[in-house]
Amino acid sequence: MALAKTFISLRFAVFSIIQPRSIAAKYAGLWTQRPWFESGRGYFIMQKKELLEDVKALGGLPIYLLIIILFFILGYKTMSYRLAIGLVLAYAVTFSIRFLFFKQRPDKEKFKGAVQKLDASSFPSLHSMRASCLAVLLVLFFNNSLITFIAIIAAISVALVRVLQKRHFASDVIAGLIFGIIIAWISIWLQTIL
Repeated sequence: MALAKTFISLRFAVFSIIQPRSIAAKYAGLWTQRPWFESGRGYFIMQKKELLEDVKALGGLPIYLLIIILFFILGYKTMSYRLAIGLVLAYAVTFSIRFLFFKQRPDKEKFKGAVQKLDASSFPSLHSMRASCLAVLLVLFFNNSLITFIAIIAAISVALVRVLQKRHFASDVIAGLIFGIIIAWISIWLQTIL
């Protein structure tokens, strides 16, 4: 019991140092929870939700921007430009389609105004689009079978998580994956002519 409390205290201390306040506050509840080996099913449900959020983050804007910045800092400016072009194209395609064609999300998100309506629209999945665009560009950059495997699994996982979280229908994430692949190739072409 004391060992479990020590582990929880250490986990909270580490997260409060390296994570923003909101994340640290999320883990503050671990102080009052029963240790993981006593809590049973509730702990595993909590871990499943955290895992889904972590996988979803692979298609999120912060990770994508971080990768662009890392490539730029490391001196791979061509790759960072391709990633940036891909990001701009992904947003342009997504918001153009969502502006012209509104499709309600599976969880029926409410909205007020045009900007919220764009965010509340389900088709296509921007997370899936960013994940597949990133995957294609990384695969072509590294040309390594292990990275190819990891990138493909990551992109498909992002798409599956978006469906599991009831944020998109399967057709939305499939379209997002396909658009992301096309956008990656277009960003390579645009970067070479710019």
